[in-house]
Amino acid sequence: MANTPPYSTATFLAYRVFFFLPHLLDKQRSSCRKMARSRVRFAVAFCVLAPSFVGMAAARDPPFRVNIGYFKFPVSDPEMKARVERVENNITAWDDFYDATLDYWLANWNNTQPLPEDTEETALRRFANKTKVDVEDFGTILQQAKDGYATDLRAQNNDPQQLWEFDGTDLSEKVLDVTEEEFKFLHHERLAAYAGVGSPVDCSVHIDRMLDGMSEWEKAGMAAASTLMALLPTFLAFGNLFVPRSSEAFATSWLIGLGAALFSLGLPVRSISCIRRKQVLELATLDKDPLDTIAELGEEDAPSDAANGTTQKAPKHTLEDLQQWTRPDAPHKYMRDFARIRKAVDSYAERWHWWHVPALLIAAAQGCIFGFAIEPLLKAAGIPKFIFACAGVNWTGLYLSVSAIANALLRLAMWQLCDHEIVNIYHLTDAARDALDAIKKPSMPTTVTQLPPLYPPLISKFHTNFGRLVQRIIPSYQPLREEHPSGALSQPVREHLDSIASVLKNPFSMLKSGFADTAAAPRYRPLIVLIHLSTQGRPQLRTLFTGFCEAALLLVLTFFFASQWGGNLYITAIALALILVFITVGRALAIIYVWLSARTWGLHAINCDEQDEILGCLRIVCSMEGVLVRINGAHYYDGYRLDYEPSFGAWRREYARGDYDEAVLRPGSTGATQVQVEPKGTSTQSPV
Repeated sequence: MANTPPYSTATFLAYRVFFFLPHLLDKQRSSCRKMARSRVRFAVAFCVLAPSFVGMAAARDPPFRVNIGYFKFPVSDPEMKARVERVENNITAWDDFYDATLDYWLANWNNTQPLPEDTEETALRRFANKTKVDVEDFGTILQQAKDGYATDLRAQNNDPQQLWEFDGTDLSEKVLDVTEEEFKFLHHERLAAYAGVGSPVDCSVHIDRMLDGMSEWEKAGMAAASTLMALLPTFLAFGNLFVPRSSEAFATSWLIGLGAALFSLGLPVRSISCIRRKQVLELATLDKDPLDTIAELGEEDAPSDAANGTTQKAPKHTLEDLQQWTRPDAPHKYMRDFARIRKAVDSYAERWHWWHVPALLIAAAQGCIFGFAIEPLLKAAGIPKFIFACAGVNWTGLYLSVSAIANALLRLAMWQLCDHEIVNIYHLTDAARDALDAIKKPSMPTTVTQLPPLYPPLISKFHTNFGRLVQRIIPSYQPLREEHPSGALSQPVREHLDSIASVLKNPFSMLKSGFADTAAAPRYRPLIVLIHLSTQGRPQLRTLFTGFCEAALLLVLTFFFASQWGGNLYITAIALALILVFITVGRALAIIYVWLSARTWGLHAINCDEQDEILGCLRIVCSMEGVLVRINGAHYYDGYRLDYEPSFGAWRREYARGDYDEAVLRPGSTGATQVQVEPKGTSTQSPV
């Protein structure tokens, strides 16, 4: 038992406890209960004994770990393990030999007579045998020490006593000096011992045989090709290949946003705004007083009442205060930027509503470019291959695809989680305004009494139900109030069905009116306003996390592209040039779409530095007069929230069928020629 491993003893004791002790305590149980309890004992024993067996396996074959800083990491390379252990043992042996020799010299340096050379040599050989230093290396060092000692003797007329009296060196001291000189080069052996890949592959022997048969000229070309591959991620990250801003791309179409993120490959890339300057409102350019006023509008004026969603005390601002921000005759200069947005709503005739067709085409083109042009280039003959791939699998291309797709999905998730709001503003015909004037009531919630909802109906319902569940566990927890009426989820479905039926009745007219040179109903051409945080206003920790993810992907992607072997320099240069062209085309398609959508779809942006500014701008925009504003499933007219009124649901279905479409002027006409617009169906944006 003295040599029994501790894991075996623990296993034996645990086995005795879990299987034999219950038999001493249980004598009268039925067979069924005994069977059940035996199974329970077996399960418990398995959970207890499994770590013991794992520990026994680890004790028999401990993994080879290397020190990286103050951390240890396992490395599965048997050849490197053998080399490192041999070098480390050699270094340890020479350390022990040096210590023994130093102790010997210190014990004899004050002798009145020098020791005979053969006596010192015998002692040194004894130290070498005891510490198990390499025999050949010791012989070389000893010979160098003897040669140096002989040189010193000749300098003193070969008189050992005179050499001793003149504080010269003896043989052991010479051995110490030579050992110190040679010890400086042992770190080269250690460095060479760690050379290699770090993980063996089945085809490594075959690769060695191929490399042995290559000329130095071919190896130079192969090394240059591998260098080009390693530099590709850096070129793509810092080569000024711009992509559209994620917020603008996702605001126009989530397909375009995914496509732009796909071609960024998860790398840190530079983004560019594609919206015209006159369609962007930078709150940072305003003075302090307007900024404070907007931020104050975004704050809750009083605790909210969960029953009716209104505040409990009188607000600081009136609806008139909010509406004057978007009037043409705004009293202050800084309000005119919001008035320009209101003016752009009435220019619906200059916008297209079939703009989603290019989005589908561009997204399909981006997918084809990535799947059928970029990925196959990395598995062509003459391109360096991943050094760990022996079966001919294009691991570099696969990882490039996986990282690009993962980055696109991550950016979509980050976009949904970030602080932003997308507002659809619809121009209304006279008939539609008259109907809404009859529906709105002073008792309705307004933008003064409550903030517009920050979540669509489905997400809001999830938050509310989850909060109520938490409240059952923690009574003091206050869940979010319900921001939408009960029919907010089913009402859009009915509207879509009505819109589809309207399109099927007259599809040719719907297609023809899709572009700006053809008259169309205003409901097809809303103005899109993106209210989001600017680059300076983004949370610092979130920005840091995004940068960390991009840097990590750059590091991993560089690892894949640098871990290559083989390849032809000329072929690799052509392939990488094609990759550069295709990635540029993919990014350019996204930029062109966002650029055109801002001109033909009316995309506007309001850049804020704080969340309160976003909420304040949201209140201002939703308070516009004479238009219908849709935000996260909520509808506002003149600042009144209409969704809680039953008659508004009927109006929405009539509006979706086109019952309120009136005669509109054909764009570009000089006279009073009018075209009757028939009921039409849906467009890129879901009808109100």
